[in-house]
Amino acid sequence: MNGPVAFRVNRGRWKLFLAAAWVVLGVPTALAQTSTAPVAGKAPAPATAAAGAATAGAATTAAGATAEEDPTLGMKFDVVSVRPDKFEDRSAWSFPQDGDGLTITDFPLGAIVSSAYGDVRGLPGDVRGLPGWTQSEHFDIQAKVADSDIPAYRKLSSQQQLRMFQVILEDRFKLKLHQESKETNVYELVVAKNGPKLKEAKEGDTYANGSKFTNGQAMGSSLVPMGVGGLRAQAIPMSALAMWLSHFGAGRMVVDKTGLMGRYDFTMQWAPDESNPAPDSNQASIFTAVEEQLGLKLQPAKITVKFLVIDHIERPSEN
Repeated sequence: MNGPVAFRVNRGRWKLFLAAAWVVLGVPTALAQTSTAPVAGKAPAPATAAAGAATAGAATTAAGATAEEDPTLGMKFDVVSVRPDKFEDRSAWSFPQDGDGLTITDFPLGAIVSSAYGDVRGLPGDVRGLPGWTQSEHFDIQAKVADSDIPAYRKLSSQQQLRMFQVILEDRFKLKLHQESKETNVYELVVAKNGPKLKEAKEGDTYANGSKFTNGQAMGSSLVPMGVGGLRAQAIPMSALAMWLSHFGAGRMVVDKTGLMGRYDFTMQWAPDESNPAPDSNQASIFTAVEEQLGLKLQPAKITVKFLVIDHIERPSEN
């Protein structure tokens, strides 16, 4: 159960998702990494483009690291397909560390970019300066390594694999960005007074009876909304919960300070309020649910955070 988790959101909920993130962060993140699966009901993918340009480490990273400082063993995706999504399917993201590539379906480009770059720096997708069209235009992205490279690819760390994905964005969307820092108000996610109320995930659990992609395949490690005001988590680390809270309920960045290093299963329900009430509100807010149902707590703090600023991004050329 290594690597990040899957987020699944239907397109209608992106308005809430984006609104919550724009308050403080600029854009949301929806990082995922689960079992790879084809997406049912989609039009046939267009001809894929040879991804020679999508060689990991081929471009300078936002932090200024060169290819030599960002080793990915020269690995590259053999084929890459990037195309606009017009079908308004349920969004899904599959990026398994033990797979052969990634599949992103019906995600806004802003979420894709913030996922790819926010997570690698330990941030909840804090990317600023994205133009408005990146929040409304959704894309499908597929990338695979050659069969002969699969064993070596699976030995890469999740950050090395993520760097390979970043190069796709830099190549196909002509993405350029840089890093800045600023002191900002956040919430720290900590263990509450009476201890956590979380069920530790079982190693090797495939969650056959749990959350599923639209094609029926089990999602595995995932965070899935259950209507408005509900959440089901399967095998997620606390960092993923902090990332989710940053965008769906807290109204500001949430930093994981729980010290809990495992992965956990849980469900959570709260009275939804898009105005993001403060923790001392009389309403049964998400803050109350976090403490009473999960045994965790969101406490205000101020820290210096790093964030990314977009210098240039454009719509991709045809495959």
